[in-house]
Amino acid sequence: MFLLASITLLILRSTTVLSQSKACGTESTIVVKFPESLSSQATPFSVDFIQTLLNGQPALVDVNFDPTDRFTTQFYPFNDYFTISYNAIVQAMQIRMIKGIDRDGTTSSTEDDVNILQYQLVCYPDVSSVASNSAMFRVLKIQIVDVNDNAPVFVNAPYSISVHELTPVGMTVFRGISATDLDEGPNKQIFYSLGTSQFNFNGTAYFNLPSEQEGILALLNAIDFESMYRVTRDASLTYFNLTITARDNASPPSAQKSTQTSIKILITDGDDQGPEFVYPSCIQNKLSTSNSCVRAKYSASITSGNGSLINPLDLMPEPRDVTNSTAKVKILMQDRDNLNSSLICRIIRTEPPGYESYFITTSALYRSNTKQYRCDIEKSGGRILYRSNISSIELIIEAQEQSPNARTEYASVLVSVLPSNLNPPVITYNSNTGYIFENSSVGARVYTDAAASTTLLKLAFTDPDTSSSDPPVQLTTTVSAGQPFAVTQEGYIVLNSSVLDYETTTKYVLTVTVTKATSPWYSATVTVTVNVLNVNDNSPVILVPYNYSVTVTAGNYTTAPRVIVTVQATDIDFGPPQFKLNRVIPANATSKFSVSQNGSLSVTGSLSPGDVFAVYVAASDLGKPVRSTEAFVVVSVPITCQKSPRKYLIYINEEETINATVYVPLEGQPLPLP
Repeated sequence: MFLLASITLLILRSTTVLSQSKACGTESTIVVKFPESLSSQATPFSVDFIQTLLNGQPALVDVNFDPTDRFTTQFYPFNDYFTISYNAIVQAMQIRMIKGIDRDGTTSSTEDDVNILQYQLVCYPDVSSVASNSAMFRVLKIQIVDVNDNAPVFVNAPYSISVHELTPVGMTVFRGISATDLDEGPNKQIFYSLGTSQFNFNGTAYFNLPSEQEGILALLNAIDFESMYRVTRDASLTYFNLTITARDNASPPSAQKSTQTSIKILITDGDDQGPEFVYPSCIQNKLSTSNSCVRAKYSASITSGNGSLINPLDLMPEPRDVTNSTAKVKILMQDRDNLNSSLICRIIRTEPPGYESYFITTSALYRSNTKQYRCDIEKSGGRILYRSNISSIELIIEAQEQSPNARTEYASVLVSVLPSNLNPPVITYNSNTGYIFENSSVGARVYTDAAASTTLLKLAFTDPDTSSSDPPVQLTTTVSAGQPFAVTQEGYIVLNSSVLDYETTTKYVLTVTVTKATSPWYSATVTVTVNVLNVNDNSPVILVPYNYSVTVTAGNYTTAPRVIVTVQATDIDFGPPQFKLNRVIPANATSKFSVSQNGSLSVTGSLSPGDVFAVYVAASDLGKPVRSTEAFVVVSVPITCQKSPRKYLIYINEEETINATVYVPLEGQPLPLP
């Protein structure tokens, strides 16, 4: 520590100066201001560095350190930095800064700032006060005014951060932008702004500073890692390089100072992309970061009727590789993100549906040095596909990320079922039981219904090794030997011989054989039963005697009918016959007789002696159309006393055969012919 040397000025009096009582001023504190300048350098002789101290000419002026501010002024001895002199032109005591003082210190803290230098001014207004040592004391404060001579300085710059691509818009991504300024007031106030670098991507479209006065960086718009990666093909280069400018608030603006630094914002990948299928010849997605396929398609084939395990299926790309149309591919999947999530595949459905269990999928890492996974498809062993049932199946394949989001992508595999000759033909039918009438002509077809009138019995012959779209397969159809039936090319069973007779044979059991026309001549058989339907082609036959003659005693049988004869008949088609009274001669006697269904003829009215009746009884079968035969019964009522010679009238039915018995009626009135 050292003591300040005092300055003693002895001022000669002049009759033209102010009154002595005002020479030392009236204020207890005198404040003067000087701008800061480069420390320890001589200041220019200019008005900026000369200030009026006292308006007058005291006899003596002395400056000492201020006991209350000794710590500050000990580093700035008054005589080293200032001088005091009287300016006769302006008639005032003036103080001039002769060496510069840096107000700002060396740190951004105000602790080392030099704002006020405080001294003690000792003033003797006249010679008598000097002689009597009657000094006047004033506080001299010299204010060092800030000059904007410092630019802002960034703290911990340049900056480098990473931002996840899924960061929400508006979120603060960095709070560490900070700059300091050694100046004071507006010269210390800092404003921040962003600019883009010429290198890499324009980050000002995606980031901003919500407040000029806060070093906070926020996300302005959504960012996409994949679009940046598509340009760089290197995840370490997917970043924005922004310029940050810090300026102070000096006035006028032309006096403002600024500093720049940079911030590198590395964009990291997020799980916002699903998996993708890749192969060279596919239709590629122009927006993909790889050769991702749009609607990836593959094709494969299996042989009809093959029940063996096929592991894996050989796959062809769709479209084919123009440079090698027979080149096979594997189903390769990868994560479109750079997260390289593991992937699995599965069959989610088939078109047509229902064939999912016929195939099995397995997933595995394709190569250890890639992020690709392989999806293999096997045909299940024991599950047989026949071309006759289906010629192709589309498998819908799902690739799924093994991640919390479990994102998916889809491809299709068209599996064709190729023709073969591994299996016998297949016979199907709408019924294996048929019906045909016994009177059918050659060429008549067999029906499935017992009425033989609604639905034709039809056999269908298919080859499980071919489909309906394939050319027709040559098949040979035969029916067991000795049968009166054949099978048409369309599968209908037809009569090829007119020998049907229900009364002889009621059904035929046919063995139908279908044989392929090519080696090894596989064949199949089916048994069909054809029932012969009875046709009413025979009328009932009256049993002997064909005609009857009955004698009935006269009397009234109204209340006590009497069976006088039972007519018997048979029918080989639709028996037993049913009987009914058909007619009576004379016609007015019909009410005198009745016939039961079993053929019993009864007299039910009054009969008089000498009456003769011709009764016709019909025997009808149950067929359609109904056939019937008549039996002729002559009913005679004898006369107990005869006085005249008897006369005989013989009735003969026109259907009587030779040697048939002829009836001789009793004497009486001639019977009317029927």
